[in-house]
Amino acid sequence: MSTGMKSRQRITSQKRSGFILVTALIIILLGAALSIGIFALANSMYTTDLVNRKDYEEQIQVNQVIESAKGFIVNENYRRSDDVSGRRIVLHGRGGTSDDYFLIRSLNDLQVCMPKPVEEALSRDILLSNDRNFRRWMTLQVYDANYRVDDLRFIPTVDAPPSLSPSARLADSGGQDAWSMEGVEIVDPSTKTVSGDALPAQFYKHFGAYLIRVRLFREGLAEPVRQTEEMFFMTIPPTK
Repeated sequence: MSTGMKSRQRITSQKRSGFILVTALIIILLGAALSIGIFALANSMYTTDLVNRKDYEEQIQVNQVIESAKGFIVNENYRRSDDVSGRRIVLHGRGGTSDDYFLIRSLNDLQVCMPKPVEEALSRDILLSNDRNFRRWMTLQVYDANYRVDDLRFIPTVDAPPSLSPSARLADSGGQDAWSMEGVEIVDPSTKTVSGDALPAQFYKHFGAYLIRVRLFREGLAEPVRQTEEMFFMTIPPTK
């Protein structure tokens, strides 16, 4: 074999080896990049899952507190309706008469519902498990949301209780204030309007509307990390 042919074979072999090395290096680099990408994606998904799981857990705790407060209010109002003393007044802010009404310009003006001796059940702090050594707690506050139309100085949202939605009741009542008629039978307040001083004390005794607000706080933060509000109303039929 001539020297020239051997030289050409050597060069071809070197080129082939170099190509294989470069290809192998590219494959290794692509594999490493792909591994890093998969690891980063998995870590991101894991972190997101932890955050979502935590948010879901916190919302469950908030909902449990709200449902517990609603159950307490319902039970307490029915207990009061059976009160042999004759008071039979559902839970209200100051807890007594129609004189408890006052002007409200926003939901921030609602009065905390704290009648004795059940005030601690309607306004309290609830400790939660620590979050990375930071204290967490929830605050529960129940507000009296039962007001006359003439006392409202703002437009309630569509999901507000009927006591804060006079326009909805007025539309169903043909524009007539059912509560202004003497001797009228107590009917479903969700379909009737309530206005001015014509609201009878009997209605006030049997109808309760409430705003339940739960806030979740974390140590070191001035503002709540989560706030949930829910409104509801209930009517206890008057005894005959």
